[in-house]
Amino acid sequence: MVFKRRNKLFKYAVDLFVELLEQVTKRKQDHIKVNAKDRDSWNVFMDYYQDKIGEDFIRKFIQYGFQSWFNDGSKKDYSRSIKFNWVIGVTSIKRWEACSVRTNIFITRMSLKTDYKINNLPTESKFPELLLKLRPNEEKFKEAYLNSQKGMAWCIANTTLYFHKSSNCAVCKFKSECRNILKKEYPKINKIRGYGE
Repeated sequence: MVFKRRNKLFKYAVDLFVELLEQVTKRKQDHIKVNAKDRDSWNVFMDYYQDKIGEDFIRKFIQYGFQSWFNDGSKKDYSRSIKFNWVIGVTSIKRWEACSVRTNIFITRMSLKTDYKINNLPTESKFPELLLKLRPNEEKFKEAYLNSQKGMAWCIANTTLYFHKSSNCAVCKFKSECRNILKKEYPKINKIRGYGE
């Protein structure tokens, strides 16, 4: 499980590296290849942070790493020579740890993001996709107190409410009330599921 998560985050980090490089250089980066040194640096990075990090931290860390190589004080143009292991690895960790996270983010915002108009926030959300799938954990919550007042309160607190694909929702005697709550309180979810205008 840890290995699979590490690989997924590694792919995310490499994709982010390429995306940042394209934004900074204004050139398509088709030639980027990761090597053993990059993988070793990634493992050092993950070992140091003990797999307790996610995409948000990695994004901030890599942006800060880029800021270190692409700023007003750089005497050389690194746009054709920068490597993945330059922004992830022992030296990068030391640079990051030298200041607080807040300071690092501020420096990145005032330098890299301002100078190069960087934006790495995902524009496509998987949230709508999740709202159109049956999720086993949510179905267990719906089933826990099905057709009871307690069940209605339970669903309001723990689920995304009425969903026509749910067999529990189909037989629930509170489904009309639940749909009304969904429409009133969560109009975007209501629309994503095809119940709105």
